[in-house]
Amino acid sequence: MRRALFPLVAALGMVFGLTAAAEVHAASTTLFYPTQDAPSFSLVVPGDWELEQAEEDGGFATLNGPSGAQLSFRTVAAEKEDLEAAIEETVDWVQKNYDDVKIEKATDAEENGLKGFSSAGTGKMKEDGSAVVFVMEWLMLNNGSLAEVWFCVDVNDKAGLAAAGKIMKSFRAR
Repeated sequence: MRRALFPLVAALGMVFGLTAAAEVHAASTTLFYPTQDAPSFSLVVPGDWELEQAEEDGGFATLNGPSGAQLSFRTVAAEKEDLEAAIEETVDWVQKNYDDVKIEKATDAEENGLKGFSSAGTGKMKEDGSAVVFVMEWLMLNNGSLAEVWFCVDVNDKAGLAAAGKIMKSFRAR
């Protein structure tokens, strides 16, 4: 009897193993921005993050994590004055929408071979005063545009912070 069950148990183990592997593989997806047919860049996103599409061309698309972490991104023109305006616009938006904002001056950055600028800071949610961390990057793309990617996560949300950081590290120009 034990010998007769062994092939069944082994087969079930293989099926469950393959299913688990497929679920792990399906747990994340590659998101192409602005479209899959004509992407400027891609990000690998956990399956439990939800996408809010940009409302207009050049507007921010936003990923919302299950714990409340948010990661927003867009592309803009890449002339020097456009870069400075994009950085200023983001910093101004953060200062208007959060309290006690402290943002470091943008410094040179490189992500997966792309050069640009990055900055980080802290603030508090206007609704409840909870402390948050911001990380922002502006990267020059090969197509002559600028990618802006930034996230906001509660300082106590270690999983959200790790996931948002991993998404940013997955950034690839297309």
